[in-house]
Amino acid sequence: MTLNLRPRQLQALADLRQAYASGARAPILVAPTGFGKTATAAEIVRQAVAKGKRVWFLAHLKEILDDTSARLTAAGISHGQIRAGRSADYSVAVQVVGVATAARRTGLPRPDLIIIDEAHLSVANSYRQVIAAAGSPLLLGLTGTPQRLDGRGLREVFDLIVPTCSTAEL
Repeated sequence: MTLNLRPRQLQALADLRQAYASGARAPILVAPTGFGKTATAAEIVRQAVAKGKRVWFLAHLKEILDDTSARLTAAGISHGQIRAGRSADYSVAVQVVGVATAARRTGLPRPDLIIIDEAHLSVANSYRQVIAAAGSPLLLGLTGTPQRLDGRGLREVFDLIVPTCSTAEL
């Protein structure tokens, strides 16, 4: 059962499934604001947990972490939080993770999948450090803006762009 996703979100799930099946290890889902990237990611989390996988949802802002935690809770997905001001429960398969906290901590349980919100930021040293410390998990980037102002390419982290639709098509 899915989480009441819209047709475009279901198509994005199918496209991501195909990307991984074709050998991608780090696709980036590009979708405009309002698409429902977090809802789509919650369904990916649900499916991964059903297969016994550990998942991190990684972001840099408290507001994104709070919103993601609330959405996972609303979807009935049990999760812990690895971030400042929160008690960590590493026994939970799903973790909402602040990148700054994870970059400072050692010995964190390794995830099978890291979902990175605002993925255009993932070429920053803190993200690269967290990804490297996690071993070699699958990655999934989420962004509405796949271009960086500094010109750095996202290929440093991601291996395939999975486009969805334009804002006008929503």
